Amino acid sequence: MSGGLLGDDFVKRLLKGGLVSLGLKIGGAVMSLVMYAALARSMGPVDFGRFGFAFSLGMTVAMLASLGLHTGIMRWRPMYEVAGEDMQAAAAERWAFNMTLASGGVLWALLAAGAALFWAAGVPAFLPGGRLDPLLLIAAGGFAAAMAAAEFAAGALRARGAAALALAPRDVIWRASVAAVAGIVALGGGN
Repeated sequence: MSGGLLGDDFVKRLLKGGLVSLGLKIGGAVMSLVMYAALARSMGPVDFGRFGFAFSLGMTVAMLASLGLHTGIMRWRPMYEVAGEDMQAAAAERWAFNMTLASGGVLWALLAAGAALFWAAGVPAFLPGGRLDPLLLIAAGGFAAAMAAAEFAAGALRARGAAALALAPRDVIWRASVAAVAGIVALGGGN
């Protein structure tokens, strides 16, 4: 197939980047399973349920906090770079990152305010123990702000062509780290 598409340098780079991304996504999915299993083994059912609630809330709020800018930067940065407007590309990235940080901070503050109101009013909740632990909302808000920033950073790195650097920390490394710590706790008889 010499001279065909597979001989093209651009196609080779595209395939390589795609395979790296696919491998990291599969590795991330496997590490998610390992992470959840290790966490379940290291905590009791009530604590794992609380973790699941806070984690799910945090991931949902992180998607809201991202404002779609993690995807937008993958369009804007290359658009400006192709036009030779490197300063505009950098400005777009800074603006989008600052908006992501601001949005994450606002949503974190709203969750903290909601936690304070729930706590002050003694609102019963669907969580074990009959009350919503306000610290779960505050933790979920902090996690959401951090995840929104990480999602944006991954998008910005992908826009620069660094797929492995963009995806490995977010999809594999942090999950492996959590799984390792939870595994150590579980082996020590933690609950």
